[in-house]
Amino acid sequence: MKWWDWSDPAFTFAFITIVMAFLSFLATVAIPIGLWKLGKKGSEDTQKFLSNLEELVRSQRLSYIIDRLKKSRDSQEVTQLDEEVEDWPKEADKEVLVRLYWSNPVAPLPKDLSDLSEGHVDCIMDSLLERCRIRGNCSEHELESFIKRLQQTDLDVSYDRFAKVYTDPESALRLDNREGLQFYRELVRSIPELSSYLIGYAGPLVLKDFQYGGFNANILTGVLLGSVENIANNNMKSDSPKGYKYTLLSSLANGMYGGGLFYGLGNWDNFRYPNTIIKLAALIVETLGSVSKTSSQDEQHLIMRSIQRLPSIVGKIPQQALKNGLSSTPEWGLYNERVHRGVEALKNNQPALWKQYGQAIETELDKIGTSWRNP
Repeated sequence: MKWWDWSDPAFTFAFITIVMAFLSFLATVAIPIGLWKLGKKGSEDTQKFLSNLEELVRSQRLSYIIDRLKKSRDSQEVTQLDEEVEDWPKEADKEVLVRLYWSNPVAPLPKDLSDLSEGHVDCIMDSLLERCRIRGNCSEHELESFIKRLQQTDLDVSYDRFAKVYTDPESALRLDNREGLQFYRELVRSIPELSSYLIGYAGPLVLKDFQYGGFNANILTGVLLGSVENIANNNMKSDSPKGYKYTLLSSLANGMYGGGLFYGLGNWDNFRYPNTIIKLAALIVETLGSVSKTSSQDEQHLIMRSIQRLPSIVGKIPQQALKNGLSSTPEWGLYNERVHRGVEALKNNQPALWKQYGQAIETELDKIGTSWRNP
């Protein structure tokens, strides 16, 4: 009999037992493996689905935040969005959001600058003019404090753009809460670097029409008053390697020579204090005297241009004084000493130019009054 004789019941039973044992082994090993594989695939699919869903939601939220940071002028909403920006998980997207936040004109000026980059500061500066035109959005104190905080960092300080805000007649800074010239006087004493830029942005940039004449006079009078005091007190910080006196002379000379700085003088309107124009004339003379000691060919050229234009500018002061409501015989009054100091400095430091233009200057000064000769 063959060992695999199927007619033998013992053999058949043994074979079936072996087969069942084998199948049992397969069930014990193979089925869990299969189920594990099926479970793993299901879990991966679920995780992938959830991940895609999360990315979709985040993308939609990102688009919403970007849109609101661009359009919103609600300071409370922008502040709430900033809290979300701070916790944004993706750095590339977060940088975009941070720049948009600082570009929004209702975002408050930062008190902590440690995390700001040059790019962030540029975003703030690009929106600064609009920011300061929104009533109640930015105060004079906040703006000045921001400049001083910037000065304490390695970040660039755009004095020219700050000056543009400070000379903006549409500004909501309420620069004329008090006698406007005193505001500018204190400003340049606090931040001397602004002096030349404020003069540069006065003139035609302010005088879109003559209604801003009083505003322009306040800017110039206050800046020159503070600048003369800065020179006297050796408070001459400058962002130029050529120094404070040079930049002051340059801005004044360029404005005087082109006529832009005193465009329309004689027809300026809206003077809160009528005698401001007399004080301005005295300060022009005193300031030129303060910067008249030159040490370079460039400076000499600038002072020459200024002295050339001085008779023409002073000659328009009596007409402006009458328009402001002063008497028919305006006088130097309290400002005669300033005129005297300026004239003496010009005589001593620029004898050749004074010999050429001094007579014309004295003639125009005397039309306002002769008290400057013996103050």
